[in-house]
Amino acid sequence: MLDTDSYRKLGKAISETHLGKRIDRYLAEHFLFHSRNQWQGYCAERLLQVNALPVKAAYRLKLGDVISYYSPGEQEPAVDRGIKKLWEEQGIIAVYKPSNLPMHEGGAYRLNTFAQELSKHFGGNWAAVHRLDRETSGIVICAEDKNLRNELSIYFRQREITKTYLAIAIGVGTRDSWEVDAPIGPCPNTRFRTKQAVVSDGLPAQTSFRVLAKTSRFT
Repeated sequence: MLDTDSYRKLGKAISETHLGKRIDRYLAEHFLFHSRNQWQGYCAERLLQVNALPVKAAYRLKLGDVISYYSPGEQEPAVDRGIKKLWEEQGIIAVYKPSNLPMHEGGAYRLNTFAQELSKHFGGNWAAVHRLDRETSGIVICAEDKNLRNELSIYFRQREITKTYLAIAIGVGTRDSWEVDAPIGPCPNTRFRTKQAVVSDGLPAQTSFRVLAKTSRFT
């Protein structure tokens, strides 16, 4: 008997947009952490459910269907759980997040997340005010009180909080400092999911660069 608590909901209930589509094709198109063949395998092993009942790969989606699949924590990809508190004051903490740790449940991750580790170490009321990509290490501001989190979120949206990143670039920089004021968004034609670039339909962004050191190969 499989543990029902280990079943994880996949997305929202099915809307009119996806009515009649085969479930294996739908999952392969919208949940890319498994291939269509892998999703078909979940169906064959009765590890995929619609409205709490197992279905075959050829099942046609209906309005309001809720999809879930068997995803116990031990089957999730390994992550770096090495978070640590760097600073605390008046209900706010700054927490170091290592790379290879997603912020929240999503994709192949359900329990192996920053949110889970934060709750485990500091208590269930603590939550992040902003986010970093899974691959990015850095500082995450967290707060215990919901109203305080909302207030801090406003500061982030209004750009009243400055973020500084330390990066190593391949190649030797030709300038010691410069600024880029251009829209930023997902980089086209790249195999790196999180890579950003200047794109015409991106979000407004202003970044100041300052070179700290150079070698013959890196900046």
